[in-house]
Amino acid sequence: MKKLILVCTFVLLLVGCSKSQDQQSLSLNYGTLDVENAYDSLEEISNHSTLIAEVKLGKSSETINFENHDFSKTNLTIKEVYKGDPKLKNSTIDIIELGSINITKDKGNGKFLLFLRPYEGPITTDSYIVTGVYQGKFKIDDNGDLIYDADKFNGINRFQKEFVQTPKEELRQKLSRG
Repeated sequence: MKKLILVCTFVLLLVGCSKSQDQQSLSLNYGTLDVENAYDSLEEISNHSTLIAEVKLGKSSETINFENHDFSKTNLTIKEVYKGDPKLKNSTIDIIELGSINITKDKGNGKFLLFLRPYEGPITTDSYIVTGVYQGKFKIDDNGDLIYDADKFNGINRFQKEFVQTPKEELRQKLSRG
């Protein structure tokens, strides 16, 4: 009987440890991503973005497997254009992202300020990518305040924390000049 209890305890311990390791491996770590450019300033990321817009998550998202990697193609509605074609306001666009960091993983209200540029590659057509992988992705909370939380996931934070403290009207002016 003692052997049975000891074996059961050992098995439960192993299952618990393996579950903990699985959860850790599933946690997000931006520090492991190879970003093309680490942006040092608002001006720099703006210059590399053809579209800067407030967006709302759309109703569709699909996973695309390309060369054994999952990508997410997500539909967004543009609510306001800060930089780019003003005719895009109220239209829908698609963005393509790595599946593990896609915009639908956010559990908030689905509103974002995004720095975007056209996607060029074999995965899809007529889509945008977030400039700097995640560096150009800011959540908008229910009060209209910007949130940049990439640093919680070991992400790059060079100008973003100061940027999110900028009043909305000043922000609009800065971005429309870029």
